Amino acid sequence: MMDFLDPKARRWQMAKLLTGYILAAAAIILATILLMYVAYGFGLKKGQVVQNGLIFVSSQPGGSQVKLNGQARGTTGERLQLLTGTYTLTIGRTGYRTWQRAVTVAGGAIEHFDYPFLFPVNLQTSNVKNYTAAPPLVTQSLDRRWILAEQPGSLTSFDLFDVKNPKQVPSPTTISLPDSVLTASTVTKQSLQLVAWANDNRHVVLQHIYGSSKEYVMVDTQKASNSVNLTQSLGLSATDVLTLQNAAYNHYFIYNSSAKTLGTAALNNVGLTPLLANVLAYKTYGSNIVLYTTSKNAASGEVNVELYQNNKTYTLRQLSVTKTYLLNLTQYSGAWYVAAGDSSEGRVYVYKNPVDSLVHAPGGGLAPTTVLRVDQPNYLEFSANAQFIVAENGNQFAVYDAQYDKTYAYSIDAKLDVPQPHATWMDGDRLAYVSNGKLVVFDYDSANFQTLMSASSSYLPFFDQRYRAVYSFVITPASSKTPAQTQLKQTWLLTSADQ
Repeated sequence: MMDFLDPKARRWQMAKLLTGYILAAAAIILATILLMYVAYGFGLKKGQVVQNGLIFVSSQPGGSQVKLNGQARGTTGERLQLLTGTYTLTIGRTGYRTWQRAVTVAGGAIEHFDYPFLFPVNLQTSNVKNYTAAPPLVTQSLDRRWILAEQPGSLTSFDLFDVKNPKQVPSPTTISLPDSVLTASTVTKQSLQLVAWANDNRHVVLQHIYGSSKEYVMVDTQKASNSVNLTQSLGLSATDVLTLQNAAYNHYFIYNSSAKTLGTAALNNVGLTPLLANVLAYKTYGSNIVLYTTSKNAASGEVNVELYQNNKTYTLRQLSVTKTYLLNLTQYSGAWYVAAGDSSEGRVYVYKNPVDSLVHAPGGGLAPTTVLRVDQPNYLEFSANAQFIVAENGNQFAVYDAQYDKTYAYSIDAKLDVPQPHATWMDGDRLAYVSNGKLVVFDYDSANFQTLMSASSSYLPFFDQRYRAVYSFVITPASSKTPAQTQLKQTWLLTSADQ
């Protein structure tokens, strides 16, 4: 009991305590290293410690087989921890065409491949409806539930197809507009053109063209008797151009193409509220954000690209004077992306958060995030998920990936069938168009090019809400034995086992 008075005994006790502390500290350090090793994906490569990367792979349909460099690595929906390097990622499933691409894994990086889409080897197509003539106008709601087809020979009658459930072949409901909605005219050549669907997926604005005159009508697809002639209700002039404000069916931007002015109007509050003057071309976002070109304060032979936001105007850059300007803007992952170019220059400039840059560095100039280079581009559009933006002319494409800050430029051998002016986004990651009478689909960077079923280039491809099926029109010319006909067809994008 008096050992604490013995110097030797006390030294021995201190030594044991110190050893215990050292061993405890070593255990903590080892545990920490092991946790970091697991959590941060460290591994051994040729006897050296390296940090692994982590990838998540999903697909449609889910649960498909994953291979890396030909070696099986489970199924989609799982995460894979990989040594730094480049791999060939292959996704396959019985009855489907293989999806494949090269992926580069960086140490400590986490990447998601959520977009692989497997198309069936054998496509199952069934007939939905026969038409004796091609419907002049066919369009689909924003939520992809409704397909609206103008009945041939009638400006006021439509077929409305509900394609929510591909397992049930849709039978159309007939919509008939009141006679008062369209202005009566003796002009032989009349047509309807799509302006836009509203975000309620019920109302759609169409433009009625008769001779040299035009007017705007709002069609209520659920209660046709509520359809309205907007030109009459809003008192629009012959030079007014109407677009939806914030995708609402009852609020509008009104552009006077003669006076070059832009204003707003509402269906329940007749009267124009001025917004901007000297507007040559424009693209709106939300309720009051406008990207536009103007000659005001511009040098000779140039126009200014300006962004109107929060009641302030910011000059982004200058473009050459031309007939066609390409303008677009959106938000992705909390950042603003703005794109502007002209058809003659062969360049589209993409900016990230341009207003922030101008505010924090006034007078310092605005450098683009990337430049999309396409000869005489005629189309500029963000994908459905806003991650990508494409500039296009025919089969020439330039695409910017906002998530990974990468730009791709390529040409597709398959030519676009006329009268298609451009390809369209199938979804957030794929582009589609009709070539040689077939629908073709490919990833944003041209990988995984697929040729699908027969389709007419006069109509866009229409997909159901979950991309389980695609709806296309096929036009069969008249022969000596059969008259010409147009068929709306449904093609499954799943095998029978997965439907």
